[in-house]
Amino acid sequence: MAVNETWEVRYYEAPGGEAPVLDFLLSLPAKHRAKVVQAIGRLEVFG
Repeated sequence: MAVNETWEVRYYEAPGGEAPVLDFLLSLPAKHRAKVVQAIGRLEVFG
């Protein structure tokens, strides 16, 4: 992986439209959700 290469994070969506990852994130308390979303954002930027 190149130094400047970023990741594209895609959330799984089932054929019926269910999005279990997003459902899980929305079930978390706001403070925990913010930490997870921040970590995912870091993956997008830093790989």
